[in-house]
Amino acid sequence: YIIPIDWPSYNEIMRTAQRAQTRKRLYKEYTQRGYPANHDALKTLFQLRYELATILGYESYAHFQLADTMAKEVAIVENFLSSLIE
Repeated sequence: YIIPIDWPSYNEIMRTAQRAQTRKRLYKEYTQRGYPANHDALKTLFQLRYELATILGYESYAHFQLADTMAKEVAIVENFLSSLIE
């Protein structure tokens, strides 16, 4: 079968597929659907985000994004995510 890699198809198959191998393969294809075509664009985007953050006085883009949130700091987010793994 040829399955389109769009959200409606992905969502339906991930919800209903009984075979783990099918879900795993579709997940891999869905999460890599723009690669490698968008690799250079993403690299540029990451660099521009970093430059914006540093121009505004932040250590990184993550620090910039968290400044106006409840978490406030990258370390708090990292500790929270680590606690989910443990």
